[in-house]
Amino acid sequence: MRRFLLLFMVLFFVGCADKPSFDSEPALQGILQGTQTTVTIKQLDDNWWKAEYLFSEPQNALIFSRSLNDYRGQSWTSLDPNVSFKRIAGFDTILLEQPAAQATFKFKPYSGNLERDYTAFIPFSDGGYAVYTGQFEVLSVEDRTAIENLKGSLRNWNGEQGRLGLRLISEHPMILNGEIGHKQAIHLSQGGGTYIYVGTAKITQGKDFSGVIDPGLPEWINKRFDSDISKIFAGHRTLWGEGLNKKSTLLLSFKGYDINGFSNSGGALGNLITMELSGTALKKENKKILQYLHWFFAHEVAHTFQTRHGLHARNLDDNWMNEGAANAMANQVMRHQKLAGQDYFNAEYAKEFAECSTYLKKNKLTDYANTGEYNIPYSCGDLIAQITDASLKNHTLFEFWNEMLDNVKQDEQREKQYTTEDYFKTLEKLGASQNIRDGLKQLTTEKISNPAGLLKSLMEKSGLEPEFNKGGELVSIKLL
Repeated sequence: MRRFLLLFMVLFFVGCADKPSFDSEPALQGILQGTQTTVTIKQLDDNWWKAEYLFSEPQNALIFSRSLNDYRGQSWTSLDPNVSFKRIAGFDTILLEQPAAQATFKFKPYSGNLERDYTAFIPFSDGGYAVYTGQFEVLSVEDRTAIENLKGSLRNWNGEQGRLGLRLISEHPMILNGEIGHKQAIHLSQGGGTYIYVGTAKITQGKDFSGVIDPGLPEWINKRFDSDISKIFAGHRTLWGEGLNKKSTLLLSFKGYDINGFSNSGGALGNLITMELSGTALKKENKKILQYLHWFFAHEVAHTFQTRHGLHARNLDDNWMNEGAANAMANQVMRHQKLAGQDYFNAEYAKEFAECSTYLKKNKLTDYANTGEYNIPYSCGDLIAQITDASLKNHTLFEFWNEMLDNVKQDEQREKQYTTEDYFKTLEKLGASQNIRDGLKQLTTEKISNPAGLLKSLMEKSGLEPEFNKGGELVSIKLL
């Protein structure tokens, strides 16, 4: 039976002052007991790192589970005469001439963009890195022929993926799972990964997060971002009515002015948020870029609150719930913390109204994955979330989500996933009118002949008080 698990396991720090010390080898072995593979990562100098693999039993061959990109071939070198590193049939591969239980490599950290994967090493101006642990996961195979028979797809791999125990050793401070540590960081995973920051940059700490803001960022961002991030977390904490049950990690890096304009990439990975910035547009203070950064982090922090109990949307069809709500919550936090004015919100919702209503003229909301228009759950979902908020006269959007998540969490007979059924049950429970519920069900499940008219009607009935110009374009909206 094929079992390739996509989930996160326990995160540890070794040697933290406020954690038990695991410096002794017996204690360390206790943590790593049951792992199929252990890899120890250590920086050798400014250019080279070392990865030492230990396997629970001798291996003939292994493939890296994240092999879509072939960047390892540019920098990985085997330090064992019995072991070679090769690219075979679309996979980065470890081949052993004789079965062995260890393999050691040296490599240069790769910081370039990767197709449909996380940046392997996010660089910081202090010389530090955020190291993505998932890049080191390997799967056991029989031999070269077995690799070729996979035909470049993990779907053809049959086996049971074991746990990976990763140790990152450094003399510099590290951040893992929101906690600061030294000496060693240990991450146990099984088909997943996270980032571990290691470096000398200043570490910012708040009630709900620990983070690193790249010291090389332009002064107009750097001088205020610690306080801005604290405001964003404080806004969420106030509006949700509670803080996170474990700290988030926030990593903001700067890749320089080498490209024209403004470039960014990043997102949320469990309770970790990363963002990489670059471009000439950052040389001078830019209000639009600053508001985008505020929105981005407010949106991603919303996801850390949504998933704080380990719950998530059932599938892509339900994605308008969490992405739309994260958009709406980000805007409400920005408004609550005075990080943006009404003109900003009017412009954003005018764009979303136009985008959503135009899309729904030809497609159902749940068709977005097939049409490749992945922004639709954000724009349509944001409008739905604001309609939800306005329609609940005695509850906020944040209270709505607390109620829905609590109901799912308490039901021991079901998987920890929320669905559209949970959404509409909670709407009814908290007092949304039948007209609003029926309209939102139509909007989220059916092909609509006049989506702009339906959206306008729902916004008016809920109390958002939308204003339109003579061309039917949304001009303003009242956020509650």
